Amino acid sequence: MGRLNYTHRKIEGTKLGQVVAKDLVKRIPPNSGFKAAFRDPVVEVDVSGKDLTDEGFFEVASALVEALKYHGDHGKVARLEELCLRDARLSAASLPALSQVIKLAPDDLRDLDLSGNSICIDTEDTIVIWEAFLSSLNECCVLRRLDFSRNPLGPKAFEVLTKVYANESPINPELSTGISKERPELQSPCAEDAGSLRRLRKISIASTSSDATGDGDSDTEDSQTPMSSSSVTFPSVQADFLQIYRTTTGIRAVPYIVFSDTAMTETCALHLSYVVASHYLPERLMSRAPSAKAGAAANQLAAYENDSKCRGIIYQSNASLGKTGLKVLELAEELRGVVSAEAEGDAVSVAEQHAGSATLLPPRQRKYSVDGYHEDRLESLLDRARSKIQLNMLSAHGPFATELWQTSLRMLCMSRQIQQQKKNEPTPASERAPASDPPIPVQLAPPPESKVRGSIIKTLPAEPSVGPRLKPKITPLTLERDPNKPMKPSNPWNTNFSTHSRNKSVDTLSIPTIIPPTPRTPATINGSYKAPDISKFSPPEPHAPMASTRYRTDLPYGLPEDTWRRILSYAIDADGIMSIYQQQAMFRWAMDRGTLKKEVEHLGSTKAGQIWRVLEGTGCLGYEIDV
Repeated sequence: MGRLNYTHRKIEGTKLGQVVAKDLVKRIPPNSGFKAAFRDPVVEVDVSGKDLTDEGFFEVASALVEALKYHGDHGKVARLEELCLRDARLSAASLPALSQVIKLAPDDLRDLDLSGNSICIDTEDTIVIWEAFLSSLNECCVLRRLDFSRNPLGPKAFEVLTKVYANESPINPELSTGISKERPELQSPCAEDAGSLRRLRKISIASTSSDATGDGDSDTEDSQTPMSSSSVTFPSVQADFLQIYRTTTGIRAVPYIVFSDTAMTETCALHLSYVVASHYLPERLMSRAPSAKAGAAANQLAAYENDSKCRGIIYQSNASLGKTGLKVLELAEELRGVVSAEAEGDAVSVAEQHAGSATLLPPRQRKYSVDGYHEDRLESLLDRARSKIQLNMLSAHGPFATELWQTSLRMLCMSRQIQQQKKNEPTPASERAPASDPPIPVQLAPPPESKVRGSIIKTLPAEPSVGPRLKPKITPLTLERDPNKPMKPSNPWNTNFSTHSRNKSVDTLSIPTIIPPTPRTPATINGSYKAPDISKFSPPEPHAPMASTRYRTDLPYGLPEDTWRRILSYAIDADGIMSIYQQQAMFRWAMDRGTLKKEVEHLGSTKAGQIWRVLEGTGCLGYEIDV
């Protein structure tokens, strides 16, 4: 393992970045340290306490990208597991370069420390950079800790965090049943020491004792010993472990996320509360991550586990948080504990029921399982506390306080334009004018009598050679029929014929037409023609009636509701901001004329209150997180 530790170096800034880059490039062939890098490609970079600055980190990041991209005949020369950038004077400008590094090490990066820097998200450019950086973590599957403490992140940073968190796929920390059945030895991946996998990787390339010597330009620790001259590939057990780890990826799978001393406000607490309430507890997530080897990272994780107040997402030591913000986060933590306890209690009860044992649940879990109303009560208290912060935000900044609110109201306005163009929509009974006295019928004067005029048609005498005209023959079709009414389909002669070609009898469709043998219809091999067996033919199955679906609607151009929803979503760029459920709820709110009456009833309240009621009625107050 190559641990590049520069904490005791006296250099800093761009010069330090150049030195780190030089040590990393040495691992790439044909440089001097490539054979040792093939034997042990694990890399840990620690520049904590050094004023690396953005320019110096650009040098480090470019060298890391070059080393991580290299893949020779014997494997990789660099697998980045730990990156410590604590107190390195980095700003948001360094995040794009860091995103490239993370994307190249999704299966190896286990610890990322960005504490004590100057990362502030307060402009449109930094918001885009921050969102791209958080999105680069979507494929990370073994990341145990993500530290943002002592950075003035700002409210927008927490809003984008919630947005990216909501767009990630839900995870299941339970072990995949297919893997556990095929490989029972992999049911406890965390019990496997990380060093054992590292020792297995060492059997990859032949080496000599001279190759194992490290470079003197950096404090590199390499415990590699010469191995045999046989060259083999990596064991399949490593791929099996990665297959398990990859079932939980992204920020949702990080057990510990630190936001201490980040100048959090009530707005930050509001956004973070949605993440806290949905995040799994660290003990469940740590079971899907490899165990930490002895060192600073392992000591930090042990300190988190021993701290009773640490529940995975750490937000303590924020003086600007306020009482309401702290209450929101505490209620979200309590709600998460109740939901997790109920889930574990249900799993334990099912297992006990299956085993036939009468063991009771622990007291804490038993309390939550008995008090079914406790979860609903916590949700009510949490929503009430959130509403206070939301009203304050709407009063201060209006709907522009969050991107979700702004996009939701834009969709409401455009949907109302479509609602005004609906065709043939009857006025609801609640909006009609009250009924008055019945109208008096108007007496119309009778029409003037018309004078009867004599017939001008002369009757010609019949010729003697022509007999009198006979009446038409009376048949069941003409007998007692009113000529003003249309003829009804009938079968007066009881003729046995089908009324529809699809329901013909067996006699007309099941018996095939027997064609004598011709050059185009050859006979059997011996020349004798054999008629087909009619008994093998079955009558045709009746066709299923076509479902009566309504193709055109009363919306403009006859398009269905979902089509208009997608058109509006593309027009306002709502994908990734509003969930499909939120888009449907907002569109239906705009299409319902009864909601206009509700909005009119609250015209006396403040503008912030009116906007809040619309957003609350459509479920658009917060980003929807699917768990």
